Amino acid sequence: MSDKSYTVTINNQIFVVSPGQSLFSVMLENGILKLKKNAVLGDMRFGACGMGTCFECEVFIEDRGVRRSCLINVDTNLRVKVGI
Repeated sequence: MSDKSYTVTINNQIFVVSPGQSLFSVMLENGILKLKKNAVLGDMRFGACGMGTCFECEVFIEDRGVRRSCLINVDTNLRVKVGI
């Protein structure tokens, strides 16, 4: 990890992460694997593509709304809710 780090809160759990990491990679590294509730079947889903095309990694980010986590680089004080 570089000298600079960010604090990211995911479902009220705090993580210290490196700048430049995608939010998706932070969740993957920390075992947060159920990100989004499937609207049709109701089962919990995890991102499949890692590049923004499948929409399975959508999470709620405070002050930004619902976003694809694989397209978001971590930022200081990012507050995220998964399982939406």
